[in-house]
Amino acid sequence: MIAKFAGLGPLAVLGLTLVWYAALVIQYPTRGAIGNDPATYVGMALDLAERGTVTHSFALFNNLSDTGLSWDAFITPGYHTVRETGAIAPNFAFGLPLLLAFGYRLLGESALYRATPLMGLLALLVTFALALEFWRDLGRARRYWVGALAALLLATSPRQIQLALVPMSDVPTQLFCALAIWCALRAFRPSDTTVRWNTIVFAALCGLALGIAYLIRHSALVLFIPISVTALWSIREKGLPVRQIGIALLTFAVTILPDVIYRATTLGSPLAVESPESAQLALSDAPRQIIQTLAALFSVTGPGPVLLVLVIVLVLWRENQERFAIVVLTAWVLAFILFHAPLRLTGVFENSLRYVLPAYPAIALLIGRAMVALFDRGWSALREWRTDGLGRNQPIQRGLAVLGALLAALLFLLAIRAVAGPERFVLRSYGWMSAAARSDLDALSQTLPQNAVIGVSDQMAGAVMLYVKRDIFRPAAFRKPEDEFPLFLIKLRAEDRAVYLLGDWKCSPLANASESLPEWLAEYPMSDTGLEIEDLPYECEQRIYEIK
Repeated sequence: MIAKFAGLGPLAVLGLTLVWYAALVIQYPTRGAIGNDPATYVGMALDLAERGTVTHSFALFNNLSDTGLSWDAFITPGYHTVRETGAIAPNFAFGLPLLLAFGYRLLGESALYRATPLMGLLALLVTFALALEFWRDLGRARRYWVGALAALLLATSPRQIQLALVPMSDVPTQLFCALAIWCALRAFRPSDTTVRWNTIVFAALCGLALGIAYLIRHSALVLFIPISVTALWSIREKGLPVRQIGIALLTFAVTILPDVIYRATTLGSPLAVESPESAQLALSDAPRQIIQTLAALFSVTGPGPVLLVLVIVLVLWRENQERFAIVVLTAWVLAFILFHAPLRLTGVFENSLRYVLPAYPAIALLIGRAMVALFDRGWSALREWRTDGLGRNQPIQRGLAVLGALLAALLFLLAIRAVAGPERFVLRSYGWMSAAARSDLDALSQTLPQNAVIGVSDQMAGAVMLYVKRDIFRPAAFRKPEDEFPLFLIKLRAEDRAVYLLGDWKCSPLANASESLPEWLAEYPMSDTGLEIEDLPYECEQRIYEIK
């Protein structure tokens, strides 16, 4: 009976995990995208599907760019003007929008919001498959348990939940990073002494997966480190033909070639940086941000105190068959942490965990392996007690083994607490839009005049542009509002265009500056239309005012 459970138990855990995850995304689907990044990704996908480009044409910018008004006031925060080419380009890579655009052309708007949850589901399956590859020398039941526990931990991690429900690049990057590592393990098999055609295929797929991960988020380039470790380990074990490495690199180069062309033609240089933030380095902040990231991993939105079981990894290091997996997985995690440490991270929400999310499968696998090792020791101690009695053969060590297994189980249960109440994390997802909010936005689209212009906060700019379908401006982006805003109103009134404001300038002190409108707007006469957008995750009320 015990042996049967050991074989079927992990598959049952994996199956229940997938069912729970599917129920989660069905119960809490996003009805749109708010915020900067999510709305920009959706806008890029629509531009790709409908116009064949990720650059965007902002009507107000085109009409008013030569009047001396601040350019940034007429574009959403996810875009910037490229002075070398004159384009208005997004701050983000086009890989995810390209995937979303394919879905949009096939299935319509709903595909824009279902694609990321689907890729999250696939990431769980690939994480399970990685356990089978990394620990091929372990018994089948133990490998299954490592994979099932890792998939369960990944699925229920709060930050994973939050970013799997919205059109963001984190979970898709995670999926293709995990696929690249899995293909690398299949292509560069340290324990295989022959080179077969399938290892060539997997080498090509490794380069393809890594290339797609790069197109989605350029920081995925650091995955070269764990993949290189995999290849070098294989060379040390049996000598790896150059053919496999060459094919992987060639496939990767071909895959990322569209990005090189895009940078050269749209951004002005193959070496241009898409996001202005990514070009800002703060090396002196790196130690602080590394500590901040590690603290975030132990926090309520990270894996939590279950990370303490990773101490067992140091014990496992003594076994030769464990070292390969430990080195590759650790390199995977450290590569992402160290790469982002010197970058100036924005503070709209917890970016520390977001930037480590592509390495979450590695963290989950290490925890899963440590848990299985602890359970093995604890179960062996219980069996010895049954046969030898309490008073024989190292009772203290046996007691510690049982206690360690029980504490690890408790920490794991705490780590998967989201199983019981995921909604408290869903409602705090950056970019997630409720059905009520989407309904209100659609109502605004039906109510406001077609030529209306709406002043918005940074966080609402993209959503208003997408769903209300009106020209927007950002009052907070005027450099000299006392001079520019009156001129702006004069020009719009000359065109007989009504000007509205969405939001508030007397917000709660808890409100983020990007959620509110500037206080100087209170100097202008306006009327409350009685229209508002409800059920948004902002401290500021989102009411519609018309400027008289």
